[in-house]
Amino acid sequence: MPNLYDHYLIEDHELVTETLTTLHETSIKVLTMSTSADFDKAPALEVQLHNALATLQALHQKKTQREEIERAESTRRHFF
Repeated sequence: MPNLYDHYLIEDHELVTETLTTLHETSIKVLTMSTSADFDKAPALEVQLHNALATLQALHQKKTQREEIERAESTRRHFF
């Protein structure tokens, strides 16, 4: 079973955890807002959700790019 942190660099684990916490807290606020039909804060919550998801996507892409660089370097080392 894959670990959540298999998708992010070790150096980014703290930021991933903080971002997931923000995502969780914001999602709870969205649910609360939805059940009370109080949509005044909806735009701010949308921004928070978008920013958290964008951060996670960027951190995942950072890991993917690092792995590609490491594979390319390994290929070069073993090719010559």
